[in-house]
Amino acid sequence: MPHTRSNLSRLAAPWLAGLLLAASLGGQTPSRPKGQPGLKVGVGAEVLSRTILWDEEASRSTLNSLLFCFQTEAEVRRGLALTVQAGYALSNFNGLIFRALPFSVEYQDGAKGGIFLGCGLRARLVPSQTFELEVEAAWDIGLGFSNTWPVEGLAVDGTIEGKSTWTRLSAGPVLWYKGLAYYVYPYLKVQYNRLWGSFRLTETIETLEGMEDKKITGSGPVSISLGVLSEMTEAVGLRAEVTFIPRRGGVDLGAAGRLVFSF
Repeated sequence: MPHTRSNLSRLAAPWLAGLLLAASLGGQTPSRPKGQPGLKVGVGAEVLSRTILWDEEASRSTLNSLLFCFQTEAEVRRGLALTVQAGYALSNFNGLIFRALPFSVEYQDGAKGGIFLGCGLRARLVPSQTFELEVEAAWDIGLGFSNTWPVEGLAVDGTIEGKSTWTRLSAGPVLWYKGLAYYVYPYLKVQYNRLWGSFRLTETIETLEGMEDKKITGSGPVSISLGVLSEMTEAVGLRAEVTFIPRRGGVDLGAAGRLVFSF
């Protein structure tokens, strides 16, 4: 059974440590209190690594994605904010096996690009001087571009066309700690985190043609994130987090960072 491991996940820890260090250093120039309503725009990146199940959860492999996006957050009223984001997703589905084609294929063509879209909601429930409780919900989707490559090892010409789509739904509480100096705010986030999608492969060998949709689901329904927000100036903030997703047989790891501009 093929099972690819994530080089991106191995790089996530030092990458995140650099972001956290920058956040801590940048937070030493306080300029305003937290919580003013308004408009925020940001640019960020995320490393997504999820164990995925397919063939009715009888087989598993790994989905690795590197996401780049622009995000806008508008606080429609104090304590309630809406977000939208759009960007680019580079996704790797290596390890999927397609058997319902003229010739069986194990996908090993690496990461492919696509569009990344999302929206979300954030509501403040319990504000206080030391702790603050929020609830967040988000819906994200990665729409892969169609890609074509030749079939190798045959005496006749053939092509394979692949296209992927994945969706992520997450929701849960976020607990902020506001007792540190210099406008640095660590937080703990626990969420229901579901991922599902499909990878369609179409194979054409002269007059033979076959198509197979491989349905995938993410292993592990709950994610735990540790992060920090540093308000470096009145207009600029840096947010970074690392995410753990416990699953049967192990833990998946992800990381994200975002530079935020407030207006």
